[in-house]
Amino acid sequence: MNARVFFLGSLCAVGVAAAAASCSDDSGFTSTATTTTTTTTTSTATGGAGGGGAGGGPSTCTSDAQCATGDICEQHLCVPGCTSEQDCTGGETCNQYHCVPASCADGTLDGSETDVDCGGPDCIACSVGLACLEALDCATLFCELPAAGGSGGAPSAGLCAPCQASADCGGAPGTYCVQGWCVLQKPVGEVCAAHEECASGFCPGDDGVCCTTNCTGGCEACTAAKTGGADGTCGPVAVSTDPDAECTDEGAASCGVAGTGCNGDAAAPACSLYAVATPCAAAVCAGGEATPALACDGDGTCVSIAPTSCAPYTCDAWGTACLSSCQSDADCDSLHFCSNQSCVPKKSPGDGCASAAQCLSGFCPAADGVCCDTACSGNCQACLASKTPSLNGTCDFVDDGTDPDSECDNALAPNCNGSGACAL
Repeated sequence: MNARVFFLGSLCAVGVAAAAASCSDDSGFTSTATTTTTTTTTSTATGGAGGGGAGGGPSTCTSDAQCATGDICEQHLCVPGCTSEQDCTGGETCNQYHCVPASCADGTLDGSETDVDCGGPDCIACSVGLACLEALDCATLFCELPAAGGSGGAPSAGLCAPCQASADCGGAPGTYCVQGWCVLQKPVGEVCAAHEECASGFCPGDDGVCCTTNCTGGCEACTAAKTGGADGTCGPVAVSTDPDAECTDEGAASCGVAGTGCNGDAAAPACSLYAVATPCAAAVCAGGEATPALACDGDGTCVSIAPTSCAPYTCDAWGTACLSSCQSDADCDSLHFCSNQSCVPKKSPGDGCASAAQCLSGFCPAADGVCCDTACSGNCQACLASKTPSLNGTCDFVDDGTDPDSECDNALAPNCNGSGACAL
Protein backbone atom coordinates (compact mmCIF):
# COMPACT_ATOMS: atom_id res chain seq x y z
CA MET A 1 0.00 0.00 0.00
CA ASN A 2 1.30 3.47 -0.83
CA ALA A 3 2.17 5.68 2.10
CA ARG A 4 0.92 9.21 2.03
CA VAL A 5 2.23 11.68 4.61
CA PHE A 6 -0.09 14.28 6.09
CA PHE A 7 1.14 16.91 8.49
CA LEU A 8 -0.73 17.04 11.76
CA GLY A 9 -3.65 19.33 11.18
CA SER A 10 -3.95 18.71 7.44
CA LEU A 11 -7.12 17.15 6.03
CA CYS A 12 -7.45 13.55 4.94
CA ALA A 13 -9.25 13.07 1.63
CA VAL A 14 -12.54 12.65 3.46
CA GLY A 15 -12.02 15.94 5.31
CA VAL A 16 -11.00 14.53 8.71
CA ALA A 17 -8.12 16.11 10.60
CA ALA A 18 -5.10 13.83 10.87
CA ALA A 19 -5.02 14.13 14.63
CA ALA A 20 -4.02 10.52 15.33
CA ALA A 21 -0.74 8.89 14.47
CA SER A 22 -2.20 7.87 11.12
CA CYS A 23 -5.38 8.07 9.08
CA SER A 24 -6.52 6.72 5.74
CA ASP A 25 -8.35 8.35 2.86
CA ASP A 26 -10.94 6.83 0.56
CA SER A 27 -8.34 6.15 -2.12
CA GLY A 28 -6.58 3.47 -0.10
CA PHE A 29 -3.72 5.65 1.11
CA THR A 30 -2.52 5.61 4.68
CA SER A 31 -0.85 8.58 6.26
CA THR A 32 1.64 9.04 9.05
CA ALA A 33 1.56 12.23 11.03
CA THR A 34 4.75 14.24 11.27
CA THR A 35 5.46 17.15 13.54
CA THR A 36 8.31 19.25 14.80
CA THR A 37 10.20 18.17 17.88
CA THR A 38 11.55 21.43 19.25
CA THR A 39 8.60 22.75 21.24
CA THR A 40 5.13 22.00 22.54
CA THR A 41 4.16 25.56 23.38
CA THR A 42 0.98 26.89 21.84
CA SER A 43 0.96 29.86 19.49
CA THR A 44 -1.23 32.85 20.33
CA ALA A 45 -1.11 34.35 16.85
CA THR A 46 -4.40 35.52 15.53
CA GLY A 47 -3.77 34.09 12.08
CA GLY A 48 -5.45 35.01 8.82
CA ALA A 49 -8.96 34.33 7.54
CA GLY A 50 -9.22 31.24 9.69
CA GLY A 51 -9.94 33.36 12.75
CA GLY A 52 -8.05 33.99 15.96
CA GLY A 53 -8.19 32.33 19.34
CA ALA A 54 -10.12 34.21 21.98
CA GLY A 55 -8.40 35.25 25.20
CA GLY A 56 -4.87 34.42 23.95
CA GLY A 57 -5.77 30.86 22.92
CA PRO A 58 -4.49 29.16 19.77
CA SER A 59 -5.82 30.14 16.34
CA THR A 60 -7.92 27.71 14.34
CA CYS A 61 -6.67 27.18 10.81
CA THR A 62 -6.78 25.10 7.68
CA SER A 63 -3.45 26.25 6.20
CA ASP A 64 -0.15 27.78 7.30
CA ALA A 65 -1.09 31.06 5.63
CA GLN A 66 -3.62 31.64 8.39
CA CYS A 67 -0.97 31.47 11.10
CA ALA A 68 1.63 33.99 12.25
CA THR A 69 5.12 33.86 10.73
CA GLY A 70 7.01 30.89 12.13
CA ASP A 71 3.86 28.97 13.00
CA ILE A 72 2.35 26.07 11.08
CA CYS A 73 -1.18 24.65 11.01
CA GLU A 74 -1.39 21.34 12.88
CA GLN A 75 -4.62 19.68 14.05
CA HIS A 76 -6.35 22.90 12.94
CA LEU A 77 -4.32 24.93 15.42
CA CYS A 78 -1.44 27.35 14.77
CA VAL A 79 1.65 26.03 16.57
CA PRO A 80 5.37 26.86 16.29
CA GLY A 81 7.13 25.15 13.38
CA CYS A 82 10.74 24.04 12.90
CA THR A 83 13.54 26.56 12.44
CA SER A 84 16.36 24.21 11.32
CA GLU A 85 17.12 20.61 10.41
CA GLN A 86 18.06 20.02 14.04
CA ASP A 87 14.35 20.34 14.84
CA CYS A 88 13.52 17.43 12.51
CA THR A 89 14.16 13.68 12.63
CA GLY A 90 14.55 10.82 10.21
CA GLY A 91 16.72 12.71 7.73
CA GLU A 92 14.02 15.32 7.09
CA THR A 93 14.80 18.96 6.44
CA CYS A 94 13.07 22.13 7.58
CA ASN A 95 11.24 23.85 4.72
CA GLN A 96 9.03 26.86 5.55
CA TYR A 97 8.82 25.72 9.17
CA HIS A 98 7.78 22.15 8.21
CA CYS A 99 9.86 19.02 8.59
CA VAL A 100 9.73 17.46 5.11
CA PRO A 101 11.72 14.95 3.06
CA ALA A 102 14.88 16.44 1.58
CA SER A 103 13.35 16.23 -1.90
CA CYS A 104 10.81 18.86 -0.83
CA ALA A 105 13.58 21.45 -0.37
CA ASP A 106 15.93 20.79 -3.32
CA GLY A 107 14.58 23.40 -5.71
CA THR A 108 13.60 20.73 -8.20
CA LEU A 109 10.22 19.41 -9.33
CA ASP A 110 10.63 15.77 -8.38
CA GLY A 111 8.99 12.96 -6.46
CA SER A 112 5.28 13.37 -5.85
CA GLU A 113 5.39 17.17 -5.93
CA THR A 114 2.83 19.02 -8.05
CA ASP A 115 5.12 22.08 -8.30
CA VAL A 116 8.66 22.79 -7.19
CA ASP A 117 9.03 21.70 -3.57
CA CYS A 118 5.26 21.86 -2.84
CA GLY A 119 2.10 19.86 -3.24
CA GLY A 120 1.62 16.12 -3.18
CA PRO A 121 1.49 13.89 -0.13
CA ASP A 122 4.96 14.76 1.23
CA CYS A 123 5.61 18.47 0.75
CA ILE A 124 4.10 21.66 2.00
CA ALA A 125 1.03 23.10 0.27
CA CYS A 126 1.55 25.27 -2.80
CA SER A 127 0.88 28.98 -3.02
CA VAL A 128 -1.62 30.62 -5.38
CA GLY A 129 -0.64 30.22 -9.03
CA LEU A 130 1.36 27.00 -8.57
CA ALA A 131 0.38 23.62 -9.99
CA CYS A 132 -1.92 21.22 -8.16
CA LEU A 133 -3.97 18.08 -8.64
CA GLU A 134 -6.32 18.38 -5.67
CA ALA A 135 -7.38 20.78 -2.95
CA LEU A 136 -4.85 19.47 -0.40
CA ASP A 137 -2.01 20.52 -2.72
CA CYS A 138 -2.92 24.19 -2.15
CA ALA A 139 -2.55 26.50 0.80
CA THR A 140 -5.96 27.97 -0.07
CA LEU A 141 -7.43 24.43 -0.28
CA PHE A 142 -8.77 25.22 -3.76
CA CYS A 143 -7.21 23.66 -6.85
CA GLU A 144 -8.76 25.11 -9.99
CA LEU A 145 -8.65 22.18 -12.41
CA PRO A 146 -9.11 22.38 -16.18
CA ALA A 147 -12.49 21.44 -17.58
CA ALA A 148 -11.27 18.07 -18.98
CA GLY A 149 -8.59 15.59 -17.99
CA GLY A 150 -5.38 14.95 -19.89
CA SER A 151 -4.76 12.33 -22.54
CA GLY A 152 -5.17 8.70 -21.62
CA GLY A 153 -7.34 9.61 -18.67
CA ALA A 154 -4.43 10.91 -16.58
CA PRO A 155 -5.37 13.85 -14.37
CA SER A 156 -4.43 17.27 -15.72
CA ALA A 157 -2.72 19.70 -13.37
CA GLY A 158 -4.62 22.74 -12.24
CA LEU A 159 -3.53 25.88 -10.47
CA CYS A 160 -3.88 26.78 -6.83
CA ALA A 161 -6.26 29.74 -6.67
CA PRO A 162 -8.26 31.80 -4.21
CA CYS A 163 -11.76 30.42 -3.71
CA GLN A 164 -14.59 32.62 -4.96
CA ALA A 165 -17.46 30.84 -3.24
CA SER A 166 -17.91 28.08 -0.70
CA ALA A 167 -18.72 25.68 -3.54
CA ASP A 168 -15.02 25.94 -4.48
CA CYS A 169 -14.15 24.34 -1.14
CA GLY A 170 -15.76 20.98 -1.99
CA GLY A 171 -12.33 19.35 -2.17
CA ALA A 172 -11.83 20.12 1.50
CA PRO A 173 -15.03 19.06 3.24
CA GLY A 174 -15.82 20.96 6.42
CA THR A 175 -14.59 24.29 5.06
CA TYR A 176 -16.14 27.38 3.52
CA CYS A 177 -14.75 30.30 1.55
CA VAL A 178 -13.63 33.48 3.30
CA GLN A 179 -11.70 36.14 1.36
CA GLY A 180 -10.16 33.58 -0.97
CA TRP A 181 -9.36 30.94 1.66
CA CYS A 182 -11.20 27.70 2.44
CA VAL A 183 -11.38 27.83 6.22
CA LEU A 184 -12.85 25.52 8.83
CA GLN A 185 -16.56 25.75 9.41
CA LYS A 186 -17.49 26.94 12.87
CA PRO A 187 -18.83 24.78 15.72
CA VAL A 188 -22.20 25.46 17.35
CA GLY A 189 -22.27 28.58 19.46
CA GLU A 190 -19.84 30.61 17.36
CA VAL A 191 -20.87 33.84 15.65
CA CYS A 192 -21.97 33.44 12.03
CA ALA A 193 -23.64 35.32 9.20
CA ALA A 194 -24.65 32.46 6.85
CA HIS A 195 -25.51 28.74 7.03
CA GLU A 196 -22.38 27.79 5.07
CA GLU A 197 -20.16 29.07 7.87
CA CYS A 198 -21.39 26.43 10.32
CA ALA A 199 -20.42 22.78 10.60
CA SER A 200 -24.02 22.08 11.62
CA GLY A 201 -25.28 23.82 8.48
CA PHE A 202 -27.49 26.20 10.47
CA CYS A 203 -27.04 29.89 11.20
CA PRO A 204 -30.46 31.32 12.22
CA GLY A 205 -30.67 34.88 10.99
CA ASP A 206 -32.23 36.28 14.16
CA ASP A 207 -29.52 34.78 16.36
CA GLY A 208 -26.27 35.01 14.40
CA VAL A 209 -24.65 31.92 15.96
CA CYS A 210 -24.10 28.43 14.60
CA CYS A 211 -26.96 26.33 15.87
CA THR A 212 -27.89 22.67 16.28
CA THR A 213 -30.95 23.18 14.05
CA ASN A 214 -32.36 25.86 11.76
CA CYS A 215 -34.36 27.00 14.81
CA THR A 216 -37.03 28.84 12.82
CA GLY A 217 -40.08 27.93 14.90
CA GLY A 218 -42.05 30.59 16.73
CA CYS A 219 -40.56 31.62 20.08
CA GLU A 220 -37.44 29.52 19.46
CA ALA A 221 -33.91 30.89 19.63
CA CYS A 222 -30.31 29.71 19.70
CA THR A 223 -28.60 32.13 22.06
CA ALA A 224 -28.26 32.01 25.82
CA ALA A 225 -29.39 35.63 26.03
CA LYS A 226 -32.79 34.67 24.62
CA THR A 227 -33.32 31.17 26.03
CA GLY A 228 -31.31 31.04 29.22
CA GLY A 229 -29.67 27.89 27.82
CA ALA A 230 -26.43 27.64 25.87
CA ASP A 231 -25.34 29.48 22.76
CA GLY A 232 -25.79 27.14 19.80
CA THR A 233 -28.58 25.05 21.29
CA CYS A 234 -32.05 25.72 19.91
CA GLY A 235 -34.59 26.10 22.69
CA PRO A 236 -37.71 27.99 23.77
CA VAL A 237 -37.43 31.73 24.30
CA ALA A 238 -37.66 32.61 27.99
CA VAL A 239 -41.22 32.99 29.28
CA SER A 240 -42.79 36.46 29.03
CA THR A 241 -40.02 37.76 26.76
CA ASP A 242 -40.16 38.52 23.05
CA PRO A 243 -36.63 39.37 21.86
CA ASP A 244 -37.45 38.93 18.17
CA ALA A 245 -40.77 40.83 18.24
CA GLU A 246 -42.80 37.76 17.21
CA CYS A 247 -45.76 38.17 19.56
CA THR A 248 -47.77 41.16 18.36
CA ASP A 249 -50.98 41.63 20.35
CA GLU A 250 -53.96 40.40 18.29
CA GLY A 251 -56.59 41.85 20.63
CA ALA A 252 -58.77 40.20 23.24
CA ALA A 253 -61.58 39.67 20.74
CA SER A 254 -59.35 37.18 18.89
CA CYS A 255 -58.37 35.24 22.05
CA GLY A 256 -55.09 34.82 20.14
CA VAL A 257 -51.65 36.28 20.81
CA ALA A 258 -51.80 38.42 23.91
CA GLY A 259 -48.70 40.51 23.27
CA THR A 260 -47.15 39.44 26.58
CA GLY A 261 -44.25 37.49 25.06
CA CYS A 262 -43.50 33.79 24.62
CA ASN A 263 -44.86 30.97 26.76
CA GLY A 264 -41.50 29.38 27.59
CA ASP A 265 -42.92 25.91 26.91
CA ALA A 266 -40.09 23.54 25.95
CA ALA A 267 -42.49 21.06 24.35
CA ALA A 268 -44.51 23.59 22.36
CA PRO A 269 -42.87 27.02 22.30
CA ALA A 270 -45.24 29.72 21.05
CA CYS A 271 -46.55 33.18 21.81
CA SER A 272 -48.65 33.40 24.96
CA LEU A 273 -52.39 33.52 24.29
CA TYR A 274 -55.14 35.39 26.11
CA ALA A 275 -55.93 33.60 29.37
CA VAL A 276 -59.01 31.56 30.22
CA ALA A 277 -62.07 33.71 31.03
CA THR A 278 -60.72 36.80 29.25
CA PRO A 279 -63.83 38.60 27.86
CA CYS A 280 -63.83 38.38 24.08
CA ALA A 281 -67.35 39.50 23.07
CA ALA A 282 -69.97 41.67 24.76
CA ALA A 283 -73.47 40.46 25.57
CA VAL A 284 -76.00 41.15 22.81
CA CYS A 285 -79.75 40.85 22.40
CA ALA A 286 -81.48 41.13 19.02
CA GLY A 287 -84.61 39.74 17.40
CA GLY A 288 -85.85 38.45 20.75
CA GLU A 289 -82.73 36.32 21.35
CA ALA A 290 -79.97 37.04 23.85
CA THR A 291 -76.34 35.91 23.83
CA PRO A 292 -74.34 36.50 27.04
CA ALA A 293 -70.82 37.93 27.12
CA LEU A 294 -68.26 35.43 25.78
CA ALA A 295 -64.83 34.48 27.16
CA CYS A 296 -61.57 32.93 25.88
CA ASP A 297 -60.78 29.28 26.51
CA GLY A 298 -57.03 29.88 26.87
CA ASP A 299 -56.27 27.98 23.67
CA GLY A 300 -56.99 30.80 21.23
CA THR A 301 -60.76 30.42 20.86
CA CYS A 302 -63.56 32.75 21.88
CA VAL A 303 -66.05 30.16 23.15
CA SER A 304 -69.43 30.53 21.44
CA ILE A 305 -72.71 30.13 23.34
CA ALA A 306 -76.07 29.48 21.65
CA PRO A 307 -78.50 32.39 22.04
CA THR A 308 -81.61 31.95 24.20
CA SER A 309 -85.12 33.21 23.50
CA CYS A 310 -86.46 36.14 25.49
CA ALA A 311 -90.08 34.90 25.15
CA PRO A 312 -92.48 36.01 26.38
CA TYR A 313 -90.45 39.23 26.71
CA THR A 314 -88.37 41.19 24.18
CA CYS A 315 -84.85 42.63 24.33
CA ASP A 316 -84.07 45.63 26.48
CA ALA A 317 -83.60 49.10 25.01
CA TRP A 318 -79.78 48.70 25.03
CA GLY A 319 -79.79 45.48 23.04
CA THR A 320 -77.79 43.60 25.63
CA ALA A 321 -80.24 41.33 27.50
CA CYS A 322 -83.85 40.12 27.75
CA LEU A 323 -86.43 42.05 29.75
CA SER A 324 -87.85 40.31 32.79
CA SER A 325 -90.92 42.52 33.25
CA CYS A 326 -93.03 44.76 31.04
CA GLN A 327 -94.30 48.28 31.12
CA SER A 328 -96.31 48.07 27.90
CA ASP A 329 -97.37 45.56 25.29
CA ALA A 330 -94.27 46.54 23.28
CA ASP A 331 -92.14 44.80 25.93
CA CYS A 332 -93.80 41.47 25.08
CA ASP A 333 -93.46 39.23 22.04
CA SER A 334 -96.20 38.82 19.43
CA LEU A 335 -97.99 36.05 21.38
CA HIS A 336 -98.24 37.95 24.67
CA PHE A 337 -99.46 41.23 26.10
CA CYS A 338 -98.52 43.17 29.23
CA SER A 339 -100.70 42.73 32.29
CA ASN A 340 -99.59 43.87 35.74
CA GLN A 341 -95.95 44.14 34.49
CA SER A 342 -95.99 40.55 33.28
CA CYS A 343 -96.28 39.28 29.73
CA VAL A 344 -99.26 36.94 29.55
CA PRO A 345 -100.62 34.91 26.60
CA LYS A 346 -102.91 36.68 24.16
CA LYS A 347 -106.53 35.54 24.08
CA SER A 348 -108.39 33.36 21.60
CA PRO A 349 -111.58 34.38 19.74
CA GLY A 350 -114.54 34.61 22.17
CA ASP A 351 -112.38 35.49 25.18
CA GLY A 352 -113.09 38.80 26.84
CA CYS A 353 -110.75 41.64 25.90
CA ALA A 354 -110.13 45.30 26.51
CA SER A 355 -107.96 46.01 23.45
CA ALA A 356 -106.98 44.46 20.17
CA ALA A 357 -103.44 43.90 21.55
CA GLN A 358 -104.87 41.31 23.93
CA CYS A 359 -106.19 39.12 21.08
CA LEU A 360 -104.34 36.61 18.94
CA SER A 361 -106.51 37.70 16.03
CA GLY A 362 -105.73 41.34 16.65
CA PHE A 363 -109.45 42.23 16.82
CA CYS A 364 -111.46 43.26 19.88
CA PRO A 365 -114.67 45.05 18.77
CA ALA A 366 -115.42 47.63 21.46
CA ALA A 367 -119.20 47.04 21.38
CA ASP A 368 -118.71 43.31 22.04
CA GLY A 369 -115.69 43.10 24.40
CA VAL A 370 -114.53 39.72 23.11
CA CYS A 371 -111.71 38.74 20.78
CA CYS A 372 -113.18 38.34 17.32
CA ASP A 373 -112.08 36.58 14.17
CA THR A 374 -112.42 39.83 12.16
CA ALA A 375 -112.74 43.52 12.84
CA CYS A 376 -116.52 43.04 12.64
CA SER A 377 -117.08 46.73 12.03
CA GLY A 378 -119.88 46.57 9.41
CA ASN A 379 -123.41 47.82 9.98
CA CYS A 380 -125.60 45.39 11.94
CA GLN A 381 -122.63 43.05 12.64
CA ALA A 382 -121.54 41.68 16.00
CA CYS A 383 -119.26 39.04 17.55
CA LEU A 384 -121.45 37.84 20.43
CA ALA A 385 -123.82 34.87 20.47
CA SER A 386 -126.33 37.08 22.26
CA LYS A 387 -126.51 39.34 19.22
CA THR A 388 -126.03 36.92 16.31
CA PRO A 389 -126.79 33.34 15.35
CA SER A 390 -123.07 32.45 15.79
CA LEU A 391 -120.78 31.69 18.74
CA ASN A 392 -118.89 34.28 20.68
CA GLY A 393 -115.80 35.30 18.70
CA THR A 394 -117.35 34.76 15.28
CA CYS A 395 -118.47 37.87 13.47
CA ASP A 396 -122.00 37.55 12.00
CA PHE A 397 -125.10 39.63 11.14
CA VAL A 398 -127.19 40.87 14.03
CA ASP A 399 -130.47 38.96 14.47
CA ASP A 400 -133.42 40.13 12.39
CA GLY A 401 -135.68 42.61 14.15
CA THR A 402 -133.09 43.57 16.76
CA ASP A 403 -130.74 46.47 17.18
CA PRO A 404 -128.60 45.76 20.28
CA ASP A 405 -126.02 48.41 19.50
CA SER A 406 -128.56 51.14 18.45
CA GLU A 407 -127.29 51.31 14.92
CA CYS A 408 -130.73 51.72 13.26
CA ASP A 409 -132.11 54.81 15.02
CA ASN A 410 -134.46 55.64 12.26
CA ALA A 411 -138.27 55.59 12.36
CA LEU A 412 -138.43 54.08 8.89
CA ALA A 413 -135.77 51.44 9.64
CA PRO A 414 -135.62 50.90 13.40
CA ASN A 415 -134.06 47.38 13.44
CA CYS A 416 -131.49 45.22 11.69
CA ASN A 417 -132.86 42.88 9.05
CA GLY A 418 -130.56 39.91 9.74
CA SER A 419 -128.61 40.61 6.54
CA GLY A 420 -126.43 43.48 7.70
CA ALA A 421 -128.81 46.33 7.08
CA CYS A 422 -131.47 48.34 8.87
CA ALA A 423 -135.13 47.75 7.97
CA LEU A 424 -138.69 47.88 9.25
